[in-house]
Amino acid sequence: TGSGKTFTALNCLESCSKPLITVIIVPYIDLVHQWKKEITKQYPDNCRIRVAYSKEKDWETKIQNLVNGFMQDSKMNFIVTTIQTASGDKLKSIISKIPKENLAIVIDEVHHSGSPEFSKVFGINAKYRLGLSATPERMWDDQGNQLIFDYFGPTVYEYDIEAAIKDKVLSPYHYFIHPVALTLDEREKFQSITQKIIKTTSMARKDYPQLKSKNTIEILLYLIQRKNKLGYILQNLFLRRIEILKKAISKKDALRKIIRGSKLSRCLIYCNDLQHLDECIKLLFEEGCESKK
Repeated sequence: TGSGKTFTALNCLESCSKPLITVIIVPYIDLVHQWKKEITKQYPDNCRIRVAYSKEKDWETKIQNLVNGFMQDSKMNFIVTTIQTASGDKLKSIISKIPKENLAIVIDEVHHSGSPEFSKVFGINAKYRLGLSATPERMWDDQGNQLIFDYFGPTVYEYDIEAAIKDKVLSPYHYFIHPVALTLDEREKFQSITQKIIKTTSMARKDYPQLKSKNTIEILLYLIQRKNKLGYILQNLFLRRIEILKKAISKKDALRKIIRGSKLSRCLIYCNDLQHLDECIKLLFEEGCESKK
C-alpha cells in the first residue's frame, strides 16, 4: 500500500501493442475516481477515459461508443469500473466485442476477484492481464486463490515493505499493540464455533484416515481441494470466528483511549465494514475529532 501499484500498472501498459482498450477493475467507487485522476495526470493530452458503475448516467452508451471508435486513433483508452459492474452481463457483453489482442485487464485489489460473486470477471478474454494487491491471497479460500492464479498466472513481481522503506518510498514505522478482551457473549460464541470446528475436523479424520496426523488448516485445505462439503462447512466456521475477533466490542474502548492519549494531527483508521466505519466516525465525533470516510 502506497508503494506505487497504480503508477507501475500504467507504465506496464505502455509496452502493450496498440490500439488498446484497458479495463481497470476496482472494488470501490472511490477507487474509480482515484484511478481516473492518476490516468489523467500521467496522460493529460493523450487519453480517453470512460467510467462504468450503477450510478453513472448512461454508461453503457458511453462505453459502447468508446469500443466502436478506439481503433481510429492512437490515444490511450481506459474503462474504469467497479468489480460489481464488471461481473455483470451488460459490461461483459460490450467488452466481448473487443478483439483479444486489443484488450488489457487490470484488477486492483485482485484478492476480491476470487469470491464466487466476483470471479465472473475471469470470463473476460484479454491478451494482457495484470492483478494488483498488497495482499494477493485470500484467507481460508484456496479455491478462490486458484481461480485468481489460473487467470493471471504466478506472481511476477513483489515489492516488500523492507525494500520500500529502504528506498524511502514508505516511512519507517513501529507497531504498538493494544490488546482487548472479548466480552462474555463474544467468548461464548467463539467457543461454540470452536467446538463445531473440532467436531467437523473429527468427522473429516473419520472419513479420511490419512488426515489423523494433520492439523486443522491442513485438513481444511485438503477438503477444499477435493470440493468436499465438510471443507466448505469448516471454512465458513473459520470465517465466522474471525468475524467475532474483527468486531470485538472492546476495540471501540481501545480506540477511544488511543485518541485521548495521542497527539496526532492526522491518522488513518482501518475498519472491518461499513457498520464498523459508522461506529468509529460516531466515536471520533464524540471525542471532538474531524473525520472523513
